[in-house]
Amino acid sequence: MVTDNFIGERLAAFRNSRGIKQSDLSKAMGFKDRQTLSAIETGERKMQPEELLSAIEFLHITMDEFLDPISVIGKAQFSWRQYDASEAELDETEKYVSKIIALFEYLIKDKEEKTGNLT
Repeated sequence: MVTDNFIGERLAAFRNSRGIKQSDLSKAMGFKDRQTLSAIETGERKMQPEELLSAIEFLHITMDEFLDPISVIGKAQFSWRQYDASEAELDETEKYVSKIIALFEYLIKDKEEKTGNLT
């Protein structure tokens, strides 16, 4: 289920992963100050559909990426050394591995909820 808190957390995670300041994204979303964006990111304020569309356009992501329930954006970072791979190859590998990790996390959570064995 998508909640205001999920939306805000995802927005902050994508913004941070791209090194974008709150003030810059706020301006792109049509806000007069960054406090409005801060309230959205903390779940204190609901985001309007047109605001979300402005945000994902500015962040250069799709709605599918933004709402992907098994994405680890904002939860995980990778660090490895690879000398013979291009930056594009490393990015693609990170996306692929992120999906595997997120799927595993989702399956474990689902199993715990079904069995009542919450850790």
